[in-house]
Amino acid sequence: MWNANFGFTAAMLGEAGAAKVWAGGREPVLANAGQPGKAVVVDGGYRLSGQWSIVSGIEAAEWFVPLGVVMDGGQPATGKPDVRLFHVGQEQLKIEHTWDVSGMRATGSHRVVIEDAFVPVELTANIDEPLRLDRPTYRLNPILLVFGGCTAVALGAVEEAIEELVALAPGKATPFGGLLAEQPHVQETLARHEAAVRAARLFLFDVARRIDETAERGERTTVALHADLHSAMAHAAAVGRNALVAMYRLGSSTSLYRGNALERLYRDGMVALQHVNQAPDFFGGSGRVRLGLEPGLPLF
Repeated sequence: MWNANFGFTAAMLGEAGAAKVWAGGREPVLANAGQPGKAVVVDGGYRLSGQWSIVSGIEAAEWFVPLGVVMDGGQPATGKPDVRLFHVGQEQLKIEHTWDVSGMRATGSHRVVIEDAFVPVELTANIDEPLRLDRPTYRLNPILLVFGGCTAVALGAVEEAIEELVALAPGKATPFGGLLAEQPHVQETLARHEAAVRAARLFLFDVARRIDETAERGERTTVALHADLHSAMAHAAAVGRNALVAMYRLGSSTSLYRGNALERLYRDGMVALQHVNQAPDFFGGSGRVRLGLEPGLPLF
């Protein structure tokens, strides 16, 4: 669901390109990937080649929207590189079925290979150019429109794991006598982690609200606001990982069995929390921004 959220590219493409992707007014599914491929200029457009790993939902997508760097003699153009989003149809892709993983198996996050595919110029958009539509959402840096989605998915899995433990505990006997819900350490651990997850969620929502308000005022988002978003995501991931481990442990032997919700949520949540967008490395960049320095990391 999160990786198919590239509908905002309608505001980046010209009218001719948007009409091709949104033919007949339907809402297509657009999968995306952030690793850059290589493109060369040809008559009427570009030739795009590359490999993109972990492209969630690619088999359900009608269009694949990867990044590509326009090359000049095998190297990025001198000066500021021309980095574009390319809209590539399913018929131009090769999908390698590489998604053999512990969790989030249903996302079908396979590898995509493109070899010298022609993409007309109207189906590309330079990521640094102003968006065509002047509405609050489209005034934002496109990265901000999609960045926090992976953390929302991960927090959803964590919160559901907490709910499953709450449902399990009143009816599960322990080897030491009494029910799981009656054990003081279970009560304290549950409350401590639920409080931490709720606080992390509020921090993430607070940053999202401030981003929305900035767009409503027609102002540009600041590096400090970007840093807050990165901190909120990295913090939620750290808190969520601790909570998932705790709920899995409290579930005791029940957590081991396939088909049990705790077992599946633990696997799915841990995979979601591995996403680079919420890596702890971003804390360093946020700290540098707070101290008046350059973030020193991409995607800021």
